[in-house]
Amino acid sequence: WTTPNLPAPTTGPDNCTEGCCQQLKSRINDTQYILTNHSSVASTCYYRELTDTSKHPKTFQLQENCTDKAWKKKFKCIDEELKHDCSTPNFVTWFDVISRCFHQDTEGKEIMDSSFCQPKPTEKYLENFAKTIEELENVVKNDSALKNLSDKMWDQVVPEFRDFCPGNFTNMIRYLKITMTKAPQFMANTTPSGLPQIQMLNCYIRTEAGKQFFMNPHVNQAIIDLEHAWGDFLDSEESLDVLNTGQYGWKGTCASEKLQMPQYNYNKSDKYWGYKSWNDFFSRAINLTFRPNKCSGSDNCMTSYGDSQRLTISTNLRFNSSFKAKNEDYSLIEIFNGNATWANYFVGGSLMQTLFMPFNYHRFHASVAGEIVLAQVIPGLLYAIGNTSVPKYGGTNKLHNWVQTALFGFINSLTYISKVATRGVFIIKTNLTDANGNPIYVGEVAIGLQSISSVVINETIHVGKIVAQGDELGMFQYGGSSGLMIVSDPYFQWFNGTSGPDKDLYKLNDKIGEFNFCTPGSGKSCSKIEDNKRGLHWGTALGFPVIQ
Repeated sequence: WTTPNLPAPTTGPDNCTEGCCQQLKSRINDTQYILTNHSSVASTCYYRELTDTSKHPKTFQLQENCTDKAWKKKFKCIDEELKHDCSTPNFVTWFDVISRCFHQDTEGKEIMDSSFCQPKPTEKYLENFAKTIEELENVVKNDSALKNLSDKMWDQVVPEFRDFCPGNFTNMIRYLKITMTKAPQFMANTTPSGLPQIQMLNCYIRTEAGKQFFMNPHVNQAIIDLEHAWGDFLDSEESLDVLNTGQYGWKGTCASEKLQMPQYNYNKSDKYWGYKSWNDFFSRAINLTFRPNKCSGSDNCMTSYGDSQRLTISTNLRFNSSFKAKNEDYSLIEIFNGNATWANYFVGGSLMQTLFMPFNYHRFHASVAGEIVLAQVIPGLLYAIGNTSVPKYGGTNKLHNWVQTALFGFINSLTYISKVATRGVFIIKTNLTDANGNPIYVGEVAIGLQSISSVVINETIHVGKIVAQGDELGMFQYGGSSGLMIVSDPYFQWFNGTSGPDKDLYKLNDKIGEFNFCTPGSGKSCSKIEDNKRGLHWGTALGFPVIQ
């Protein structure tokens, strides 16, 4: 690749508008390059070689604006740069995060480069999408209070999010019709900001009116139906197009580096790695030789139930009195859906809340050996949020800041979400007793974090089943997830993780704690493990990029 030697433009607008980019294009070589995209916000022009007609062509960009002063910037070959620097974002506008073909889909405009577009779903799925979206429209249209909330939530969108929000309820519906047709694409250098719907609806959810709107049971049911229709699409072969080797594909250089696919069970030679759908890829099984049991041979040892990051630890759990953790309240009776027997097992015990990054391993396993006394999925709310505050932007690029912080309203609400969202709840009775002579129980709560919130319990798991430590219990589907590990033993010691600057990252089967560690007379004291204060992070061991 050679950088074109271009003279400085003598005239042109201050920003990289289409006209300005076309002016630069003519200075390169009008017959050799095609303008594929431009962004006034990011002051960037994108081009590709005319002769490259592949579905996912190499592209390069000119960054900064078109003035003489800024023309010192050189062209960068994006594909070549990403091979060496995967911190370079591969998006330049907010709708890129949802689809590179967004303007074509929403406004019927002919886009500059159609090579990035996902194939349109077949009529079967389009009809299903249209039916469920119409249901949501009718729910709002026939309820004046909901109509009022739908108007207010747009009015209440904060300035920081207003540039990245569809607009009024009519436009929200219009955009939903587009996001439903998209399987999640790879986005480079972003924190997990969720699935397309979360990315688009985030601005509304983070308002008080939006919080009330999405908590309405009729709206919630309409959203559940809508997301299930999308889930049917993600379970189909038609969703596999995003498993490609381009910049936005999950088999591309940067995506593959993050995914660490050699640790999973997959077919390297197959076009789609042997997966039958996008969801099949998302919930893929891991090769357990990469997750050895770190508690082998130790009866008092508890392992991590999956690949996740510690958020907070709470001790001295109480039955129905809420207690503070991460500025929100936990309550055992609420977590266990009002069942006093289940909640009472854990009074006086402790818990750890963790987050499963969107593209870590998304199955969960038994952290101890014992008898299953509860295995149940409790239905709940979608798009539930307790904290509507908006994080302050830390940089000058509003687009990048929005993508980086979009999910944090949900992250800051995980305590609230743990008792209202769809969740799979498990209780295992171990063969151990605590220092008071009581049986030791371990609870695992697999929480569907927004979107479809689908939690699936394996068919072999049922009440009365005897499980070994490390046995698979179930899986998440379609999107990001959170979870709780709860122990009844008041003398249990939680341990730090094995990786991450704050030792807050745990892989499946890592040693996560020890029972009867600080019993009276043992001479040991249980120490406090600090909550996560640095925030979420995404290293190569456990961290993965956002899906759009």
